Amino acid sequence: MTPNTAVDMIATLNDYDRFIQPYQAGIREINLRMDTLKNDFSNEFQHNPIHYIQTRVKTMKSIYGKLERRGYEPNFENAKNFLTDIAGIRIICYYTKDIYTVIDALHNMHDLEFPTEKNYIKTPKPNGYRSYHMIAVVPIHNIGTDYYPVEIQLRTLTMDTWAGMEHQIRYKAQLDNPDTVVDELREYAELLNNIEEKMNRLYLRVPFHHN
Repeated sequence: MTPNTAVDMIATLNDYDRFIQPYQAGIREINLRMDTLKNDFSNEFQHNPIHYIQTRVKTMKSIYGKLERRGYEPNFENAKNFLTDIAGIRIICYYTKDIYTVIDALHNMHDLEFPTEKNYIKTPKPNGYRSYHMIAVVPIHNIGTDYYPVEIQLRTLTMDTWAGMEHQIRYKAQLDNPDTVVDELREYAELLNNIEEKMNRLYLRVPFHHN
């Protein structure tokens, strides 16, 4: 590696750090609101709909790779203009009803905008994938105010379990033919969904025990 190459790499990494900061701020903002929501539900109701939350920001390699696959020159300006999933947060709930409770709470946060929502719970993907995806446009206040997208995925525990296992199977199946397992994946997704619905009915039937 030549000195100039090393300098260029450091400069690029510094550019990435500056570029990614407002996206990290967007995640912190959504995460803070979800923590407040969890506390409100814990204090006011018998059931907290949120089990846990995962967050991530795309690496520079991932950002550039996605831009290239879409036919764009890989640079940060194109990333800001054309990618909406640089920042991501995954909210894992217990039951499907909980997902819609959280969605309603998000919709009531009137300083957020939701230009895109995709309901893969109501209409699963062909392989059985279930989740609710939404893009939240979050105001970030620095010297002025700018707006950054955060991709929010909402799943139940069973949906998340299936998605993790499906990812492993699909990765392995790429060595052969992934289409051969789609029917089975869809079948098992439906079985897990049926189990989740039964567990939810059981939860609703069991009386709440007051300490």
